[in-house]
Amino acid sequence: MKHPNASGAYERLIFAALCVAIGIVVSLAGCQNVQPVPTPTPTRTPILPTATPTLTPTPTPTLTPSPTPTPSPTLPPSLVIPAGVQTLPSAETGELCPALPADLLFIREGSLWVCPAEGGSPQAIPVPPEAGRITAYQLTPDGRHIAYVTEAGELFVVDRAPDHETAAQQTRIPTSGRLIDEHGAHFALTQDGTTLFYLAWGVHPSSGPDLPEPGTATLLSLAVTDPRGLQQVEALCQGGSGQGCGGFLLSPTEDYAAFVDARGVWSVPIEPAPGSEMALQRSRVALEARQLGVAGNHTVRLHSWSPDGAWLLLEQGSGPTASLLLLSHAAESVALGTVAPSAFCGDDCMMATSWNGDRLWILWDTGAQGCLQVTETRDLAGPIKLLHPQEPVCQAGSIPLHPRSPRPFADSGMNSDFEDTISFLQPAVPGIWSGLYTYSLSGELTPLVLLPEADGTLVWAPDGEAFLYIDGHQSPAYLGTFPTSALWDVRALLQGAHSFTWGAGLAPVGDE
Repeated sequence: MKHPNASGAYERLIFAALCVAIGIVVSLAGCQNVQPVPTPTPTRTPILPTATPTLTPTPTPTLTPSPTPTPSPTLPPSLVIPAGVQTLPSAETGELCPALPADLLFIREGSLWVCPAEGGSPQAIPVPPEAGRITAYQLTPDGRHIAYVTEAGELFVVDRAPDHETAAQQTRIPTSGRLIDEHGAHFALTQDGTTLFYLAWGVHPSSGPDLPEPGTATLLSLAVTDPRGLQQVEALCQGGSGQGCGGFLLSPTEDYAAFVDARGVWSVPIEPAPGSEMALQRSRVALEARQLGVAGNHTVRLHSWSPDGAWLLLEQGSGPTASLLLLSHAAESVALGTVAPSAFCGDDCMMATSWNGDRLWILWDTGAQGCLQVTETRDLAGPIKLLHPQEPVCQAGSIPLHPRSPRPFADSGMNSDFEDTISFLQPAVPGIWSGLYTYSLSGELTPLVLLPEADGTLVWAPDGEAFLYIDGHQSPAYLGTFPTSALWDVRALLQGAHSFTWGAGLAPVGDE
């Protein structure tokens, strides 16, 4: 018979053993890295908070709205494109002309139009119904007078009447002979708009029996205020031997005219038309044409007068390989053909020149290489000077130049030594954007305004504060202004337009 407490002791012993075993198991489990099992949750697409829409106010129309220009970014002084920048500056697009420093005139579909300086819609300059389609025109520097020629060979002069009270006046000029030859019409207004010069073809220059040689023209002048008055015979531009009259150029002082004919290069003092401002300011002078140069068998073309009228810039030869000659106004029958030709570049080349006082800037670009150089006319000696590449500048630092469409200085506020500065169009090259830049004789290249492209040409405003960019297809593309750089896309606004000229801002050209 068991002791009554034996069973309880035995049970307590078993229970204690179980507790020890459980403790050992728990201890061993605590020494391991147990990964918790994640609680599965349903897949959910994140929902972003809905942004509160911003109300766009309806613009209030104005009588003369104009697009707000988008400033073009300028490059840092190092001219290096910032890292990661791959987009070019954008241009504001609009159906109206922006406010500009001057009027911009152009021909479209045979009519003469103007983008007024104050901005707004392009305006057609009214012409008589019988005038017909306009093919060419010229604007005086003050923008007031316009001379234009029609397809029918009619010549008109417009006085735009800037006093806001008088309507624009149209004057038909009764020209002699034929006004248009195979190269177009040759005519010029004096700066005050009172005297008109033109070449008349097929006019018998004297009462003699001999007929003029083919290609001969007569240079005539008349007072615009008295168009039916006596016309002055200024000179005979002689044709012959396959060489016709090559046009004429008035000197900057408007007291001489230069022309090229079969005999060579000539300068003739201008006799003022009776009743004109020129006649009132000067006494009559004897007409005595002076032969400056004999061309021989070489083709010679007039290019431009120097600003002081002391030199004539000529092109000898044809195409981009033509030589550039400076002929002194004081020359006496220099044999131009004896000067050995020296072209700046070959056939695939763009060359341009620009006067600035006594300095003549010459720029050229072959595509593979572009350069510029400056010639000081005050340092020249002799009656004739052949220009050729001499110490050209072909890069600014490490930036290769490809300059085109030059203009001496542009008051951008970036360079105060304007006489030593040239502004030009520069296509994009590694390191810089395409756009307008200035280069100074000290070697500094400075951006003025950036463009999406720069493979075309520029039409500069006279004061250099605005420009029109015409692309490689001869279509107007961008309008720009500075020193507050702004750029407008005008491809739609000026579609089909051509023959652009900048002028001073005037009153509206309509009848009111």
